[in-house]
Amino acid sequence: RAARSEEAEAPVQDDENHAEVAKEAMAKFMNAALAGDAVSGEPLLRGPLAVHDADIWGCTALHAAAKGGSLRLVQGLLERGAGLHVMDAWDEMPLHLAARAGNTDICDELLAHGALVDAVNTQDWTPL
Repeated sequence: RAARSEEAEAPVQDDENHAEVAKEAMAKFMNAALAGDAVSGEPLLRGPLAVHDADIWGCTALHAAAKGGSLRLVQGLLERGAGLHVMDAWDEMPLHLAARAGNTDICDELLAHGALVDAVNTQDWTPL
């Protein structure tokens, strides 16, 4: 009976382990993305990174990469289906952050993928 009990618990433990690994990958990626560090960030794109997950402020990996300035990371996230129109706690989309940071190449990339230029944040500012 103990073997059956352990087998029944294995999927739960696997789910918990996967969630923890994904959470750690997200934290590492967010740090690399905010620093514009494609060398550290790109390998994480091939791992368990959940591109739709957000931090406590609603920022996704794409928000961080857009702000951090790595075009390669932004492109990698877009290839994995990252959401262009996700708003953070200040109603800002990745395009808002890229524009504020002066990352024009990233603005161009986001616009080419359909980013909204007329989206307003909590201060009624548009990205461009």
